[in-house]
Amino acid sequence: MENLTTAWQGQDKRRLAILAGATLLAFLAVFFLTRMATAPRMELLFARLESATASEVVSSLDARGVAYDIRGDSIYVDGATRDALRMQLAGEGLPRMDGAGYEVLDGLSGFGTTSQMFDAAYWRAREGELTRTILASPGVKLARVHLATAESSPFARDRSATASVTVQMTSGAVGSSLARAVQSLIAGAVRNLVPEDVTVIDANSGRVVGGGAQDTKEEARVTRVAEMRAAVENLLAARVGADRFVVELAVETRKDMERITERVLDPDSRVVLSTDTEERSASDRGGSGAGVTVASNLPEGDAAFGGDGTESNNAETRERVNYDFSATERQIERGPGAIERVTVAVMVDGQRTTAEDGTTEWVPRDAAELETIRELVQAAVGYREERGDDVTVRSMQFEIPNGPGPAPGLSLPFVTGGQVTQMVTAGMLAAIVLGLLAFVVRPVLNSVMTPQLPSPGNDDLNRAPPSGEVNALTAPQELPSPGAVTSDGLPAPSAGQSHSLPDLSDLGNLSVFNALDDVEDEPQDPVDRLRKLISDRREETVEVLRGWMDEATSEQP
Repeated sequence: MENLTTAWQGQDKRRLAILAGATLLAFLAVFFLTRMATAPRMELLFARLESATASEVVSSLDARGVAYDIRGDSIYVDGATRDALRMQLAGEGLPRMDGAGYEVLDGLSGFGTTSQMFDAAYWRAREGELTRTILASPGVKLARVHLATAESSPFARDRSATASVTVQMTSGAVGSSLARAVQSLIAGAVRNLVPEDVTVIDANSGRVVGGGAQDTKEEARVTRVAEMRAAVENLLAARVGADRFVVELAVETRKDMERITERVLDPDSRVVLSTDTEERSASDRGGSGAGVTVASNLPEGDAAFGGDGTESNNAETRERVNYDFSATERQIERGPGAIERVTVAVMVDGQRTTAEDGTTEWVPRDAAELETIRELVQAAVGYREERGDDVTVRSMQFEIPNGPGPAPGLSLPFVTGGQVTQMVTAGMLAAIVLGLLAFVVRPVLNSVMTPQLPSPGNDDLNRAPPSGEVNALTAPQELPSPGAVTSDGLPAPSAGQSHSLPDLSDLGNLSVFNALDDVEDEPQDPVDRLRKLISDRREETVEVLRGWMDEATSEQP
């Protein structure tokens, strides 16, 4: 510690400023890294909110004392409490995604409210109530209702109304069943409005979704095709394996509408319903050809006792019998959407065998197996020969890509996207901190803790040493004999060695060597440290040795 204090006091202002800046920079980097690691993870609470709705949500968060962050039209909160906040806000009816309902009428007063103002508020409230009802349906995310009604007039007949609705689903498209339900709902809530005059628009795709019979038939056809395809794929996957077959299915449906009425009578099943018999009889008598007189009118005249007269009798019988037969009446109605023909094409991969030499050979499937697969496909799609259905099964070689497939994406089941981003950011900051410590702070500390050797500044040091001493230093010396050692275990000086270097025992007291003691990568042996110092600082070592030789020369008498 004393050596560190001495080294600190012996530095100039420039080195102290560099050391302080490097220390401050490292401290700030560690501080920001710690703050980022301990800061709460902000996750999305709600997005794409209107200003009024966002204000209500923010007010509720302020009342709870929850920290939040607003980024555009989105609100972010701590990820640990996000789900709980959503449920709590949902209990309060926030965020309000629907329009205002009948509560709009509560704000109207009797003074200053005209009939036009009341009608506008009334229809606005009606649209809001219908919107709330539609939003209550499962899967509906957003909905808007627009009603167009004519003004009521005592001198005009009731005019028809129209309506348009935009619906956005949480996932997927608006189905025909939901469109029909919305049309019936709005038509029943508005006077003089029929379901055909209600237009339903899918907000995601922008297409008009109809609830008519044509759309229903098309939806049924698509559903039927999907069921057929799934059935065929399940059969093939169990036999040939996944990704080793291709199924293409086409269904032709009826486009027109046909109605057939048929009545069949059975003559063998005759039944008498009623019998009507009618009988008639008539008689006629005629007299002679004499004239008619007064006596003919008398009871006993000649009229009663005519001579030669004529007489006729007529009898008639008529019978009518009503029969009934058993009849069979049949009415057939064939509308659009009926399946007329089904065509299925199936391509399956063959079998691959590996030879002893490692080569792979492709072999097509035999005809018996293909026929079995064909029969299974026919049963799965409801094959009818009289309808003209066709099923084709072929065994063909599939092309296998040579290179590796695309690398799968990052799949971390327990890590969300926000956590991955935070981990990457923390890793980058940690790498920056380590880089600063290794390449900036450490070199600066090494340069500060290793002060420069003092350069000779006196005139005495600049003087050259005597030639005798220089020759003694530079001349080759005799090495001691292998057996000549001192009591300390060191080699004894040779006989011809008359001059010796100054005592180097005080080198350990220099601040240079004390500072080097704190460096981990320096050698522990003082002789090795001295050799390393001389090899690193040759010029400064020469100057120090020159100063020592001058001192030794001046001390001699």
